[in-house]
Amino acid sequence: NGHYDKSPTMSLDDHDQKISEFLKASTPDVLEELMSKKGLTCTTYAQEKCPPPDGKQQDDFYHSKDHLAVYYNSDVVRLNTTIDETGLFQNEEGVFRLNFTYPVKTEEYNFDIITAHLKSGENEKGEVKRVKELRAILDEADVCENPIVLMDSNTCGQYRNTILQHRQRATDEGNILSEEMIFVNDLILSKKYKNIIDEDHTNHKSIKMRH
Repeated sequence: NGHYDKSPTMSLDDHDQKISEFLKASTPDVLEELMSKKGLTCTTYAQEKCPPPDGKQQDDFYHSKDHLAVYYNSDVVRLNTTIDETGLFQNEEGVFRLNFTYPVKTEEYNFDIITAHLKSGENEKGEVKRVKELRAILDEADVCENPIVLMDSNTCGQYRNTILQHRQRATDEGNILSEEMIFVNDLILSKKYKNIIDEDHTNHKSIKMRH
């Protein structure tokens, strides 16, 4: 019927298979209409010019798990370690650490790049989880050399305003809230880091991008 609905109890593999069946069963004009008018972003391995993994075909739905990667200019900096050889972040899922050297004339400056992808969720529960994750990362980063944290924080000033509005509404209705909220940006500043996105004076929006 030109529409696809995912059951909330469907596994990722079943979800993947059902989308592939939908793509194969749909005529090109139906898919063109969905892509141009409905914003459909499903593509096949053939369209992505990507070799399909074992068990998949070129006309199956293209799906790739989230990954973290660091791109750098080797003419500017020198990579010293390719992984976190100290095992500093071995208990933090999806976090790794790279050490670089930045040569400037006769001086050399070493620094650590730490990557992270915090939990998603636009509500208070999601922010609490993100703060807990980031606190563990920053606590460990205290021993790093000039640490720079590059991350998808899954939060922004927009989320903060929404959460504070919900908390105020709950207070007005006579509900007793937990202790004062700590946000990701609060934690970053309290640990003496500089947040390159100024959350206090601007209202940056978190734009969802899905492929």
